[in-house]
Amino acid sequence: MSEYNKFYIDANGNIGTKKSGDKFMYGFLIGTIVPIILFMVLIYGMTHYEISELVAYSWKAAGNSLFLPIVIGSLMPNMFVFFWMYKTERWNMTRGLVVATFFLLGLFAARAYIKF
Repeated sequence: MSEYNKFYIDANGNIGTKKSGDKFMYGFLIGTIVPIILFMVLIYGMTHYEISELVAYSWKAAGNSLFLPIVIGSLMPNMFVFFWMYKTERWNMTRGLVVATFFLLGLFAARAYIKF
């Protein structure tokens, strides 16, 4: 990284240095992997299926009345990670996390209304 790319100017005109690991892709990966794992753990806690049956049940559970609370519960850790990233001024990671959260929310919402 060149010397020019290590610094930024914030809204108040102060010069700051970029944080380590402040990459869009890191935030996107954290924002997609954590909710998917938590979604599977929450469904496993309710059903105790094996992993192959768990994936099939997760796909079919969209019509279930418990689907929306499980989705909201699985997306909840993204909120806490967002506040940490915001507080430590990792702006690119924050953008990636927000894009991933909206992507997953749209995916879950589309799955809830599309019947296969």
